[in-house]
Amino acid sequence: PVPETIDLDLTFAIDNTGSMRAYKNAIRSTISSLVKGHNSFLPKLKVKFPDTTFKIRLGLFAYRDIDDGSNQFRLATQPFTEDIDVLLSDVHQLTSHASGGGDISEDHLGAIHFLTELDRPGCWESSIKVLLLLTDAPCHGHLPSCFCPTADNYNVRHPMGLTVESVADDLIKKEIDLFICSLNPMATLPFEKELSAAYFDHKDNSEERKIVSVPLVQNHQ
Repeated sequence: PVPETIDLDLTFAIDNTGSMRAYKNAIRSTISSLVKGHNSFLPKLKVKFPDTTFKIRLGLFAYRDIDDGSNQFRLATQPFTEDIDVLLSDVHQLTSHASGGGDISEDHLGAIHFLTELDRPGCWESSIKVLLLLTDAPCHGHLPSCFCPTADNYNVRHPMGLTVESVADDLIKKEIDLFICSLNPMATLPFEKELSAAYFDHKDNSEERKIVSVPLVQNHQ
């Protein structure tokens, strides 16, 4: 039976490096369409489950690259909020200050690990936990063969020793479902495939949950 009440934590992790400036309007409109208005996901859930009350908490996180140091990770003032307008205002502010990044590859592994390790009151307490990662860049250590090797300053080892296997373990232990929303599917494909395989094959993934790849633009490969 479907529960009378379902709690859901939905967090957006936005790659906030310099190349993402070109996509700030696309990011804003994508997130707005997901959380606000008649075509957002909540009215659709209410139609499908009319007897269930949904309590949605929204989170926002921006990340840069390893060499950006203390500026690498930035949480919104309130990591989780039920106020949609607060979230959208924070999205507008964060995407207005995209910068940094250095090389072409970005630290998606570090961003996911950081979020799964959050230990603040109210973080990741809902029964359903969803993380949407939005990026246009390959991941360190998972550079497509068509890219120049100099596009990845950390192609051999992550400074923290993170791997797709360790990050898949983070997600499984926290019971977080990951959606990778790509603004450059060709660039992110190796990372998506390898993390998805590690996640699906994890020994504790008894429900055979999957990472979902969502191309936000058409891949012209």
